[in-house]
Amino acid sequence: NWLDYYGPFETVVDAANVGLFSQRRFSIPK
Repeated sequence: NWLDYYGPFETVVDAANVGLFSQRRFSIPK
């Protein structure tokens, strides 16, 4: 399980990075 390998801190950072990436990608001006 990658959660066991990376640990909670890396999980939070990765989740934040994914959120920022998704926000940039999907925030299309109307």
